[in-house]
Amino acid sequence: MGREWFHSELRTLPRRGNFPLKVLFLYSCQDLVIRHYPPLRQPEDEVEISLRLSSQNLLCTDIVNGTPYAVPFPNLALKRPGAVCVLGKDDHAPRSTLSFRYSADVLPLLKEWKLLPLEDCVTFSLTRECQRLLREIQSTIPRLFLPGVADTLDWLCLSLYREAITTSLAPQKPQKNQEKIAQVALHIQEHFNQTIDFQELARENGLSRQTLFREWKKYFSEPPHSYQNSLKLEQARNLLENTTLPITAIIREIHYAGTSAFWNHFTQKFGLSPREVRNKARNNWQSP
Repeated sequence: MGREWFHSELRTLPRRGNFPLKVLFLYSCQDLVIRHYPPLRQPEDEVEISLRLSSQNLLCTDIVNGTPYAVPFPNLALKRPGAVCVLGKDDHAPRSTLSFRYSADVLPLLKEWKLLPLEDCVTFSLTRECQRLLREIQSTIPRLFLPGVADTLDWLCLSLYREAITTSLAPQKPQKNQEKIAQVALHIQEHFNQTIDFQELARENGLSRQTLFREWKKYFSEPPHSYQNSLKLEQARNLLENTTLPITAIIREIHYAGTSAFWNHFTQKFGLSPREVRNKARNNWQSP
């Protein structure tokens, strides 16, 4: 669903100048819904800059380079060579994104120019300059294969990236409850297979239990305990597809409350029973 409006390899396009940051690949989408997003591994010789511009969700909970994040939109993700990016479990709302890749050789240059983010996923401000550069990139794309236009796009992408990084490093106003909800989400992601006392978790983050559940609904489609439950089911599916652990052992591994409840909830969520998911994965293993 949604509209994907551009993706193309640019590495073979001739350049007139010797600009050091040549865009190798450009991807852009507007209001795109991704229902099933398998882990994506970044090529070992490339680095990707991904600007997540907007979404119906207020928080992005992607796992970038092995670290789970919970940051508002818009945000910038730096996908290092060989890194794996996993879409957040609750991030199936329409997204608008602009991504471009460079050779991994540019990383020392970006560091020298102080253009590396403090973390691999950071928020930034969609300033007027960012919006102007985005419009210029969009208007340049249809003319991409004309002489000299690739050079222009190289400069526009760097300028947009520099503006985003600059705003990400600027002092930010406290996010108050938004930041607290982000911390709660991170705790649940990291401890989903453990018993979580949500009242205590709320207190540790300076919230009452009532405030936690009220504020949580602004960012997530299901309450905290259901969010934790969904993470358990996602992990169960991963174990079914990628290991030979017996189903009963998987239920114990994720600390699910009851075998019957696990089968019912799993089947309802994925449209297949645990055994059907396991059998389908085995068939895929055996395929030539």
